Amino acid sequence: MATLPEDVSDDLRLMIDELESAVADVESRLESARAERDEAKARQLELETENAGQRRELGLARDRQTASAEILRAIADASGDAEQALQLIAETTARLFGAPSATLRIADGEGWVRTIRFGDSSKRIGAEVTADRLQIGGHNLPGTVLRENRQIHIPDLDNLDPAMADWPGLPPARAAGTRTMAGTPLRRDGKAFGALIVYRDRLMPFTDEELALQQSFADQAVIAIQNAKLFNETQEALERQTATAEILKVIASSPDNVQPVFQAIAESANKLVGGYSTTVYRIIDDTMYLSALTPISAEADAALRASSPRSMSQQPWAEPIRNGEIVNIPDIETESAVPENLREVWRMRGFRSFLLIPLQRDRVSIGMISVTRVETGSFADHHVQLLQTFADQAVIAIENVRLFNETQESLERQTATAEILKVIAGSPSDTTPVFDAIATSANRLLGGFSTAVFRFLDSSTHLAAFTPVSPAADAALKADFPKPIEEFEPFQLAQQGKPFPIPDTEEVPFAPIREIARLHGFRSMLFVPLMNGGVPIGIISVTRREPGAFSPNHTQLLQTFADQAVIAIENTRLFNETEEALERQTATADILRVIASSPDDVQPVFDAIAASSKQLIGAFSATVFRFVDGIVNLVAYTPINPAADEVLIASFPRPAAGLPFFELAKGGEVVQEADSETNPDEGMRAIARARGFRSSLFAPLMNKGTPIGLIVVTREEPGTFAGHHIQLVQTFADQAVIAIENAR
Repeated sequence: MATLPEDVSDDLRLMIDELESAVADVESRLESARAERDEAKARQLELETENAGQRRELGLARDRQTASAEILRAIADASGDAEQALQLIAETTARLFGAPSATLRIADGEGWVRTIRFGDSSKRIGAEVTADRLQIGGHNLPGTVLRENRQIHIPDLDNLDPAMADWPGLPPARAAGTRTMAGTPLRRDGKAFGALIVYRDRLMPFTDEELALQQSFADQAVIAIQNAKLFNETQEALERQTATAEILKVIASSPDNVQPVFQAIAESANKLVGGYSTTVYRIIDDTMYLSALTPISAEADAALRASSPRSMSQQPWAEPIRNGEIVNIPDIETESAVPENLREVWRMRGFRSFLLIPLQRDRVSIGMISVTRVETGSFADHHVQLLQTFADQAVIAIENVRLFNETQESLERQTATAEILKVIAGSPSDTTPVFDAIATSANRLLGGFSTAVFRFLDSSTHLAAFTPVSPAADAALKADFPKPIEEFEPFQLAQQGKPFPIPDTEEVPFAPIREIARLHGFRSMLFVPLMNGGVPIGIISVTRREPGAFSPNHTQLLQTFADQAVIAIENTRLFNETEEALERQTATADILRVIASSPDDVQPVFDAIAASSKQLIGAFSATVFRFVDGIVNLVAYTPINPAADEVLIASFPRPAAGLPFFELAKGGEVVQEADSETNPDEGMRAIARARGFRSSLFAPLMNKGTPIGLIVVTREEPGTFAGHHIQLVQTFADQAVIAIENAR
């Protein structure tokens, strides 16, 4: 401040002081304003810097959110395909961190099962480093991350920790331009099962935030894998349930036929396991039968069908299958147990690996499912489990069909038995309808080609009933019978008194049976004897076109029919014996009545005896002769026709001397002539031919040891007479003698 002159007035001095004070105040304010301005500029610069950082962080956060959203969207879109989501995670990770490459490696057990590579560094490592050097237990970045379950950061590949210097993947990564790397574990339930590797092509270590973000992406990769696994497991479970429901539907709709079930199982198994082909086999009597297959080609399918049936004993896996063990063959070319002939068939069908699942019922293998694949390798556990489910369903189907068929067969047996018993009741005097019903029922219920019933009568085998095959075959069969039982081979089998099966007629020692089988067109037979009091009185035979044994229930069923046939024979015998006894009594009473009413005339008695003999024996004709003074006289006969009767009448009387039947009568015994064509007397043969009979029964009329007459009963067919018929004619002969004596 300037010094004022002394003569300046006080007022002026005061004004100057005030002015100077005001100026000082203004300057002070200006200084404060300048300070505030500088401070404001500094704050503004700080805010701008802070805003720029926030904008960068916001951009990074937005990028992270966008990347996370993309990954989550990929996970959602990929559903059951983790590969797509993992590829996107690798690409997004590389982009977000300004890295040219990223790798995702997934392990299962002791080895890597999946590798996702993005960028040159990753691909170069995959191309230049052998798989054995990148194993989980090896000295390498992904293996160490997995093994130690921790994140590993390599800030500078040119300044390595000595513990990492020999890692095989680092040189090719460095050669591809990588300077900074980080490996992050993929964890499930806290345990590492994979690794995410990020490669930067510039020296720029990852920040803690970036490393944390990489762990976040690794966790998202785990989510993608788990989602895909859960999706696929859910999808497979749904497909299994659908397939199971479909197969159960087929089982329900085919209670008597297992074939549609096997076909549905083959198709479902092949689809769900991703098989190349699937087959289902039945095992019966240690023999494999092809029951269903999924087609490959006409040639390959024909070769497979041609290989069935085949013995289990010839198969390399026979013992494991018999024991209910699963057979999992990774490669048919390296499996030494596979025989070359089967390997050739399998090469033709075009597969390299296969899986066999036995079908077990009560710990016995009754079949198996075989699934093949073109590629080598063992089948996964869940596929084995799925096929085991199908195997269980196949066993259920077999059991259902067996129970259904047994119930059906039981009902059919009961129905057939009731029908046959009804026929027996309706035909008390005739077995023919019964035998016809038995043959028809047995053939139907046993699935036979043909069925026949034979009787053993008077040392001969008689065809009692048969089911028709063809006119020529039927005519040939009927022409063979009756025949002597010693010429009928099954008669020898019947002596054993038990069923006798012939699984293959080509292997039977009886040549006639082989010839008959070839002529008629069958390959297997079952004989069941008709036993009465321990003695075979007949036999039932059932044939089939194909060779093979008859099942025990079919044998038992045929035995039941045989028993019914015996019942029918016995019922008929008893009925006929009772009927014949009544007819004999009636005839005897009638003849006695005639004797009583004709005491002085024997002719009515002879006429009655001739008529009764023919009727009761079912004869062709009956004649009565008297021997008087060495002359044979015709005294009664049953007419045949005028010409035949004239031949008989014209032949008598004639001298008894030299007459064959007179000579027979001298012995006083009833004599049979089985065939008149064997009679040495030309005259007798001529009479037989003229009258039309072939067999005869001669019953002498004896009075005090002397023959006084003869009753002759004839039949059209050759053969012997039954014992009770002989006894009946003897009774008539005795009555004739009484009549003669009475008249005398």
